[in-house]
Amino acid sequence: MLKLQHRGTTRSVWLVGPTMKVGAAKNCDLVVLGEGVGELHCILHVKDSGISVEPQANLLTLINDKSIKTPTALKLSDVLKIGQREFDVINPRQASSAGNSKLAADLVKQGDVSKASGWMLQGIHHNIQNKRFPIDGKMVLGRSKDCDLHFSFERLSRRHAQLSIIDGNLLVEDLDSSNGTFHNGKRIKRATLSPGDTLALDKLEFTVLGKKESKDNAETVRWDNSLNQTVVRSAITPEMIEKAAGEKKQQALADVSAAKMIQPGSDVGKSSSAVVITALVIVVAGLIAAALLI
Repeated sequence: MLKLQHRGTTRSVWLVGPTMKVGAAKNCDLVVLGEGVGELHCILHVKDSGISVEPQANLLTLINDKSIKTPTALKLSDVLKIGQREFDVINPRQASSAGNSKLAADLVKQGDVSKASGWMLQGIHHNIQNKRFPIDGKMVLGRSKDCDLHFSFERLSRRHAQLSIIDGNLLVEDLDSSNGTFHNGKRIKRATLSPGDTLALDKLEFTVLGKKESKDNAETVRWDNSLNQTVVRSAITPEMIEKAAGEKKQQALADVSAAKMIQPGSDVGKSSSAVVITALVIVVAGLIAAALLI
């Protein structure tokens, strides 16, 4: 994703659509003050196909020192001039494309730190789909140009939410936004994020991307917790069940054969019959237990 970088300063704004109003009025997405700047000086149209600048009310707007009167494409490394203010179109990941070498070095350094944190947001909303935003330290997200991640999305609050990395964990806190911050579809005040989670500022959705080891550690913790709640027993195989059923069947046949050899009516027979009945009850109970194990 591209940014407009105010020359000679660290002030910049993400180019996120569908439209961005630029001018001196307080309700503009990018407020520019100074001589020759109109209340609504120009409108930036941000689409998947590219970015264009639409000048307003015959106000002087220049791209690469050439005055434009109609919507004109704005590309990486171009210079947009509004009044006396100049803005470079930059890609933060290729900061050396900016004209100011010191500023470029700072941006590269920041990029290295962001990469080291291992946390990023990847856009889901169609205006920022698949675009990635590295997260480092504490970063405020919102509609205001002063936010660390600024999105020209009218349903966002000026300061909507804050992301923080604490001990390697990514936390989000809603900054009393009007339309809410959502973690996996649930509105929250604050939450700890994990790789694969969905974070939404109102309808502006992102997927949370994090270091692989963070995800692995989280899975290990869940597994350890499950061991505390579950008694682990040795696995019962089909062969074990079949063997047990066979032994019970053979025992039952042997008991039946013995019962036939006993004459009914005799004291011995009565006593033996009781033994056989007891054995059959044990066999049946054993078969039921084996069936439950299957």
